Amino acid sequence: MAGKRKTNKGAMMLGGQSGEVEWDRPDHEFYPTPPEATEALIRAMPHLAGQKIWECACGDGRLARVLEYHGCTVIGTDLIDRGYGEGGVDFLATHRRRASKAITNPPFTLAQAFIEHAMRLHLEEVWMLLKTDYYQAASRTGFKQRIRPKYKLELSWRIDTLALEAPRLTAHGSGSSAISRAAQSGTHWSSRRWVI
Repeated sequence: MAGKRKTNKGAMMLGGQSGEVEWDRPDHEFYPTPPEATEALIRAMPHLAGQKIWECACGDGRLARVLEYHGCTVIGTDLIDRGYGEGGVDFLATHRRRASKAITNPPFTLAQAFIEHAMRLHLEEVWMLLKTDYYQAASRTGFKQRIRPKYKLELSWRIDTLALEAPRLTAHGSGSSAISRAAQSGTHWSSRRWVI
């Protein structure tokens, strides 16, 4: 882990302490997905239960185990072997899909590359856990014009991937996470629909 200094703007917005704090970014951006985030996806999109799903950044299997609980057959792969699925598999270097649907919590800095690669693999459905404001970054304007999610399911709480016991409930848009789905429609994804 590499230590970083970061201004804690999120805490300031929630009435907490401001200023700079020390934090460690996990190696390879490994942030395990809390089960409640995957449960929320299955509740909102019950057609996913019982399906064959590719979890292409499976980590230690936390997201995948919730899918298995709901009857899914999960093909787990990851660049790093963390004790679940097949390690040593670089999703961005794969040439064939392992299932027609993918659900994953990708490394944040590689999310755009994951989405674009999933489209090249012609996956029928791609669900990714992303920050609510992921598509709002100015640097993603061209990407947003080319590829738009069909659905964006916003969570009403901030997920705690580092088990820091941070405040759970947040105001809409203040650090919440979203699960975005892409369904290919020609060279563009279908227009987005908000489900809150």
